Amino acid sequence: MSSSAALPSQRLVLVPQKLYVPKTKPKDADTLYPFPPIPFLIRSAPGKVSSGIPLSTIFAAPSEAAAAAHLNQVLVDPSEKVFKDAYRAYLRILWPGYEHVEFVTSIPLRTSTGRITRAQLVLFVAKTVKQYFASLAAHTPLPTQAQWAVAPRGKYRTEDLVLVALHLAHGNTFQAEFKVPA
Repeated sequence: MSSSAALPSQRLVLVPQKLYVPKTKPKDADTLYPFPPIPFLIRSAPGKVSSGIPLSTIFAAPSEAAAAAHLNQVLVDPSEKVFKDAYRAYLRILWPGYEHVEFVTSIPLRTSTGRITRAQLVLFVAKTVKQYFASLAAHTPLPTQAQWAVAPRGKYRTEDLVLVALHLAHGNTFQAEFKVPA
């Protein structure tokens, strides 16, 4: 883990993402509204729970199996099936300054072991954010949001992110809530 990776003791700030609103009415009526946020809480110390999982702890693991084992130890309710009745769901990321870069992907609601669990969802979001940040390297952020530029142009790396929750933005599209070191 690098020295700039988010640690529970660091002061964190919310990443100000715009809420996704479709330009046209979706063709299917596949809506999950109302759907409560999916929080990612960790056991940060004996008897203490903190909001958000530092993605650095996932990327520092030597393998996906090791990352999953770590999540099963620290995450609150890691085996909870988080999309019990959903048929289809998408993850959209709108990082500040890069709203012009379209990024949406389907969330795998079923795995080889059944419905996706909270821990599996964290791993999926971590991998997806890593792909997204890699794609942003080819783009320039909007000048008005340059302070949110991602590496190599800016300071933010996937290892700096703390995944707080997933929120239903519209229909069956979710957005991840992130915090970063101040």
